[in-house]
Amino acid sequence: MSERFGAGGTCKVTFRELGACYFKTWKGKILLAVTLLAAVLFVCFFADTLALNTYIPKTGQSVIDTFYSEYNPAEETANQIQLSKTYASLSANQEAWISAEDGLTEGIFCISSEYMEYLVYQIDSADIAAQGKSFGDFNHLWIDSRSDSFYAVLNISGKQIDLTDYYILIRDATGLYGSRAILNFYEAESVNLTNAIVMGTVLAPYAEILCDGASVYGQLKGKELSGETEFYKDLRFTGYRSVMDNLNVLSLKNDAVRIAAIEYLINNDPDYKYQDYTISSAVRVRDAGAVKKININAQNVVFDALEEDLALFPNLEEITVSGGTLPSFSLEKLPGIKSLAITGTNLESLDLSAAAELERLVLDDNPSLTTLDFTNNPKIKILSYSGTPLGWLDYSPLPELYYLDCSNSRVRDYLTISGETLPNIRMLDISGNNNIQTFYLQTFPLLESVNCSNCSILELDFSNSANLTYFKGSYNRLTDIDFRGASNLKFIEAYGGTVTSLDLRGLQPQTVYCTVKMITDEGEVYPSGFEPAPTPAEEQPAEAGETVE
Repeated sequence: MSERFGAGGTCKVTFRELGACYFKTWKGKILLAVTLLAAVLFVCFFADTLALNTYIPKTGQSVIDTFYSEYNPAEETANQIQLSKTYASLSANQEAWISAEDGLTEGIFCISSEYMEYLVYQIDSADIAAQGKSFGDFNHLWIDSRSDSFYAVLNISGKQIDLTDYYILIRDATGLYGSRAILNFYEAESVNLTNAIVMGTVLAPYAEILCDGASVYGQLKGKELSGETEFYKDLRFTGYRSVMDNLNVLSLKNDAVRIAAIEYLINNDPDYKYQDYTISSAVRVRDAGAVKKININAQNVVFDALEEDLALFPNLEEITVSGGTLPSFSLEKLPGIKSLAITGTNLESLDLSAAAELERLVLDDNPSLTTLDFTNNPKIKILSYSGTPLGWLDYSPLPELYYLDCSNSRVRDYLTISGETLPNIRMLDISGNNNIQTFYLQTFPLLESVNCSNCSILELDFSNSANLTYFKGSYNRLTDIDFRGASNLKFIEAYGGTVTSLDLRGLQPQTVYCTVKMITDEGEVYPSGFEPAPTPAEEQPAEAGETVE
């Protein structure tokens, strides 16, 4: 005892001894118990989520002064209803889950264990996490992702939402991540946030928000606010553009359209804007304007409202559909289309009236197509309907037409083929129409290529065919064919049927396929053998202005 007293009788007591003495008092015991209880509660609250390997940093960083601080002006206007509808239309890519340690109230966790930047949850307030529970069964909501640049949209259904005494946490307790999440109560009439701690933006355009005693690190957007609220950080949700650009995707009824659009983006990407796309990706709304061509190969597809899907691509210029079930088609919603090709379908009805800019029309192998009206399409330059029952039409509404393929089109009766309504035609294919007897070739002065094989033509006059370079006319009722007016002919195919001779005087063709004598400047020449090689392709040009060589 004497050792505790120094000079002058002063008592010496260590802090350790003083603390031990204090904790033996009733006040000390209460303080110790409260401290231990607080420590236990802290560990229990966070242990479950930490056990799931969710990375939670000690501090957060605000995004207010970063690139992501851009936000859509609509968020600062009265049009909160439309904004809420826009968010609500997003498809969920995450699912909420619930959990709790023994003895504690369960919590709702909107935490992605993946490195996802854009999170969308669709939460039914009457059946949270498909567990048949409501918000009243919980007292906290935690939002986070492994990605440091995440944005989260929580679309929550329900008319009456009660979040009294809730703790809504975004990543950590600093409140600095309040700009990263928005809780969209898109149909709520009442949202109760009394005594709640709220991080993030609450959007409830139809609701009265009761927020007496609430502490907010973000914003409250509702029809009406009531109660005394402490706003500690006025942080906007800054993810509108990023979320919309990446998650706002086209809703397409025909998967063949989605695939065709993705293929176009992948194959036309010089700046690597679409390198994250795969063939299974959805088409983002922001990328729809980049799609100019849709090429669908759909042999076994039954199309559903195809025009509606195609109309979602505002800059679409070319449509190609090969095969599939498509009894009717209209360009009413696609007035800017310049090229349309529908082949090998059961097409019966086609409405082109709204497409004044149409330049190329290909309708081959549609056996049910019996009528075609192009009176409102004066810019058509390329027209092909081979293998249809359309026959010879009135082409006077098409002054710019330069390519016409009506082969195997079941021309009815014995028809006279004349170029009076085709002043600019340069390539013509009427082959396979065995009812054609009279073909006034001399009325096509600009003609460069013609195929009139497998018809019943009796006579041809080449006197006005100086521009003609390519001729196919096998299996007709011709006998002696005088080519002398076609001084620039390079390719001739004329065999079979009743042909007996070809007069080639003044000509220097590069290729001649025949089985009869040829009268040339050097005299009569007979072919030594007949073995025709493949002839030049007679496909229609891919674009207006392109010629066939």
